[in-house]
Formats: sequence, structure tokens, C-alpha cells
Amino acid sequence: MLNIIDTLTSNNVYLAIAIIISIFIVYSFIKKVIKLVFVSFAILILYVSYLHFSGDNSSSIVNSVSKVAVDIKSVVADEIEKIKETASDKIDTEVSKQTDKLFNID
Repeated sequence: MLNIIDTLTSNNVYLAIAIIISIFIVYSFIKKVIKLVFVSFAILILYVSYLHFSGDNSSSIVNSVSKVAVDIKSVVADEIEKIKETASDKIDTEVSKQTDKLFNID
């Protein structure tokens, strides 16, 4: 891993290629997320339309959508916390390994 980083930082052409590839990866990820949001919004509109035409009143529609939004928000917040903890643990472990390696501690 360190060899790859050294190679990338020592040669500007490799660094430029790595940056361009990274930009393409991030761009494609964002594009997919935006598509997912649009499809979810379209499904939500279809669901609300179905409930409206089937005879349910608007307050029940708003309440059900609000409840789902709160549930999704709590699940996403929990997952973000788990990801933060996992990333923090991995960073601590890797820093510890590199520090031990640097100071030749076995």
C-alpha cells in the first residue's frame, strides 16, 4: 500500500490519472444516488396518488409519510454512527500499526 502511495506522489502523471479516476468514481456514485432519489420520489408520488384516489383522506396520507420519514431518519442516523465507529476503530488500528512499524516495536 505504501508503495502505491509513494509511486503516485512521486510521479505527477500517475497522480493525475488517479485523481481523474477518483473523480469519475465519485461522479458515478453521485449520479446513482440522484437517480435513486428521483425514483423514490416518483414512487412516493404514485403511492400518494393511489391513496387519494382510493378514498383515504389527506391527513392519513401525510401522517403515514411523516412516520416513514422519521423511521428512515433514525435508521440512517444509527447506520452513520456505526460507520463512524468502525472507521475510527480501523484508523486507530492502522495508526498503531504504522507507529509500531516506524519505531520498530514488535
